[in-house]
Amino acid sequence: MINIECPYCGHRMSLKDAKPGVYKPKCGKCQAAFKLNVVKDGPGGGTTSKLDPAPKPASPAARPAAHPSPIGSPHVGTKATANLDETVPPSSVVRSRGAISPVSGTPGTDDLEQTSPSVGLRKSETRPTRADTGGKQVAQPPASGISTVPDIEKLGGYRVISELGRGGIGVVYLARQLSLDRNVALKVIQDRFAQFPIMISRFIREAYAAAQLNHHNVVQIYDLGNEGDTNFFSMEFVEGKDLGEVLKEGGKLDPEQAAGFILQAARGLQFAHAQGMVHRDIKPANLMLSSLGVIKVADLGLVKVADHESVEEFKSASVGNQSAQLTMAGSTIGTANYMAPEQAENAANVDHRADIYSLGCTFYTLLTGQPPFSGKTVVEVLSKHKNEPMAWPELQADRIPSDVSRIVLKMAAKKPEDRYPNLDSCIKDLESFLGVTSGTNFSPREQHVELLEQSVGAYQRAPSVSIRKYVPLVFAGTSLIAMIVAVLFSFQWACFFGILLASSTVSYFSISGILGREHWMQQLRQCAVIAGWRIWFNGGLVAAVVGLLLFLLGWLPLAILGIVLGVGFAAALYFVIDKKIVGERQTSLDQAETLLKQLRLLGV
Repeated sequence: MINIECPYCGHRMSLKDAKPGVYKPKCGKCQAAFKLNVVKDGPGGGTTSKLDPAPKPASPAARPAAHPSPIGSPHVGTKATANLDETVPPSSVVRSRGAISPVSGTPGTDDLEQTSPSVGLRKSETRPTRADTGGKQVAQPPASGISTVPDIEKLGGYRVISELGRGGIGVVYLARQLSLDRNVALKVIQDRFAQFPIMISRFIREAYAAAQLNHHNVVQIYDLGNEGDTNFFSMEFVEGKDLGEVLKEGGKLDPEQAAGFILQAARGLQFAHAQGMVHRDIKPANLMLSSLGVIKVADLGLVKVADHESVEEFKSASVGNQSAQLTMAGSTIGTANYMAPEQAENAANVDHRADIYSLGCTFYTLLTGQPPFSGKTVVEVLSKHKNEPMAWPELQADRIPSDVSRIVLKMAAKKPEDRYPNLDSCIKDLESFLGVTSGTNFSPREQHVELLEQSVGAYQRAPSVSIRKYVPLVFAGTSLIAMIVAVLFSFQWACFFGILLASSTVSYFSISGILGREHWMQQLRQCAVIAGWRIWFNGGLVAAVVGLLLFLLGWLPLAILGIVLGVGFAAALYFVIDKKIVGERQTSLDQAETLLKQLRLLGV
């Protein structure tokens, strides 16, 4: 860990895993570039100095309000090669309070893809996350150089765990919802945009739009709120990654797998279209793939809602040489590599067919490993979308059937009237290619049935199940009989066996409910959180009276022994037998989960 100070504003920062060398990072507060000389790793291993000539620090208040550029990306109208000299080792990150700013080089003109956080939990990953989750969630451990300490610790009814990513106007955190004891993704508007009503309007519109869409192929919004001047909303935390990450890791996909992904996305989008919404930024990075094989449409920050359009957001803005993968604002809104020609001219007047075009371009990218059109600037890419014919996917990659190519080209036709009139007809063609239907009950194939039967049989025949069935019954029966017999000789021992039976029962359900994360325990915890002080006071008073009564009768030591033995039996039952059963059943569960995942990937 190297502690450094900005030579201009004195802002304190820390640097992890930096290799010796001379670098030019930016201050996380004043945004001024300075010279950093790293000699060795340690508290005194880095020195900072001003550049000659000194750069002019960027003031947050001076930045454009209506058209902010994503962090780490060039501003609208600037060249993508502006900051190529500002580089440090890839694993190094300058951390400052209020900001976690990667000090990496800006992509050159040949690298048109915006760095973005991955969208799910991958425990084996150690690389940095994507910059704008926008409804997508990352649960992998951060890279060794990235701090897990968030800007805030608690917000509303949520405990913040770590920062997942930063985007154009929002910061996304992994948080714990205290009332329901579950992980959520918490999106908070950045402080420097909170003073602009149009930014708050866009932020709230994203939450509002997604909240109207209760569909398993759309990331679900849970809550919208504010604490003081901080606006936030919580959303579904999805374990997985976006299709952009899938492409980076494995290249192009098999036609069947790609069609299954697009089919699921089309179902989610069709539901949104039925509610009068147009996404306007469909691309691989905004389609999440969960660990169970479910595609979820994410990032509704640019969604167009009927009668809720903001005229101010669509004032004309020059797109200049902006990177073609960046989400833009202004009259050209969306991502150039996947943008419909009519959306490039006027994003405010597009309808659902613009999403169909973007989804077709995404389909093309999944099949071939590259977007249908590419270029060094936005203008060049948009011109190709408007004027150049799209190459047949089957000519760009092997094993792509002609039927799939025809679906892609129809989705991505230049003129809106030449595309599918709606996603229903597109869904039918995709289902026809995959051999599935949504209008009738699904009939599994013979091999699917056999595998499911094998999994169910193995699950039920776990060796320790029979032991688990009889041990609690024997213990409960023995304790009950002993209590009845003890009544004839000693009320004190009858009380002991009664407490033993009660404490073992309560302890077992408490241990299994908490460690096993049972739904009923989550509901009980929610009730405990919202319970008034009178309920807690009355419960404590009853416990005190019972304890005092046992003490006066001289039964307290025996009662404590019964409680200890009961807790011990419950713990042994859970950790010795129940845990063993879970391990014995895991293989059968994995087989069934793999089967269901395969069916989902095929669009079932």
